[in-house]
Amino acid sequence: MSKGKTLEVEKAVRSIVFVDTNVIICPDSVDKLRKGGNLLCISLTSIIELDKLKCRRKISLGVRETIRKIDSLLSTNDPGILIVKQLNFVGLNLDKNNPDHKIIASLNYVLHHFKLKQEPFKDYEKMKMLSNDNLVRILARGIDSGKELIVESYLNNIRGNNNYSSNSSSHRSFYRRNHLKKIANQ
Repeated sequence: MSKGKTLEVEKAVRSIVFVDTNVIICPDSVDKLRKGGNLLCISLTSIIELDKLKCRRKISLGVRETIRKIDSLLSTNDPGILIVKQLNFVGLNLDKNNPDHKIIASLNYVLHHFKLKQEPFKDYEKMKMLSNDNLVRILARGIDSGKELIVESYLNNIRGNNNYSSNSSSHRSFYRRNHLKKIANQ
């Protein structure tokens, strides 16, 4: 390097990653989403939904492991995870008893405080909302008129892929089939 030039070190962009319940069913996602100094935000409603899902035979082991992992991180005051208990229904015409709507209200709370650069959100450059539920993603996009919120789906180790994605038709059809099964079983 010649004199007068400085070495520019690329700083990792730290993000707030707010997740829907379906993203954290796989226990590996908790660690992956916290990488790079990200803050993983989980709605209290999602924690309650996880508790209900631990009784479903096909996913119970993963859900129980996720719950243990979250409990372990919280018990050590890990700064990379936050359970969001607050709801902000201001400006939202949503059902206050619907779990998905409560998750959106929690997202609205975090987004509002992120935009104001208030604690504990002030040190983050970006905010993402991850959900594999189309309706939740639509509602999430609707609360951010400033377009500061990135809304994406998250692929949980399906066919070896565990990245953010919003383009894969094979994964969309997988979720569509499973969502239809979920509706049929209700």
